[in-house]
Amino acid sequence: MALAEAEPSQFDAAGNAKAKTPAAKRADEQRALRRPDASWAERRKLLAARTQAARKAVAQFKVEHLEELAAELEPRARAAVADIEAALQNLVAATRSYSAVSGAYSELLRPVQGLDGSDLPPALWVATMSTWAQKALGKEVRPPLPRSLYPEGATPPKTKTAAGWVSGQYVSDEEAA
Repeated sequence: MALAEAEPSQFDAAGNAKAKTPAAKRADEQRALRRPDASWAERRKLLAARTQAARKAVAQFKVEHLEELAAELEPRARAAVADIEAALQNLVAATRSYSAVSGAYSELLRPVQGLDGSDLPPALWVATMSTWAQKALGKEVRPPLPRSLYPEGATPPKTKTAAGWVSGQYVSDEEAA
């Protein structure tokens, strides 16, 4: 920028250039983006820098607020496990219902001459789903919690923050009981 184009507010009393505030930098970027003679490469570069700065700010926020963010996600992780278990139980119940209705049709058609129920859809895949769901119900469904914050066999501190996880002061299941 030429000295003739500079505004007096950009300098301090000694004539040194003042450091620009973030708002002033954004205003300069906006002007640069709106300049009719700005090249697309220049605009892409400015937008890429903005994107990178925004991503950096989000990452910094996550680092600074890890405890609160992790504590906020934990109930959702545990609810997801409950949802999976409920869905498996519903699947087992639904396959039993399907099999019962299929059997009822077969029984209904048995005494009718020429109808034996062989035109019913095969229920093998339903039986397979039922078997799979029953086996899955016998397994532990672990919540999607990172082991770096929730070590094996540890439960979060009784407080609603993740301070104990981050600082390494974990409460084991035996200590929590």
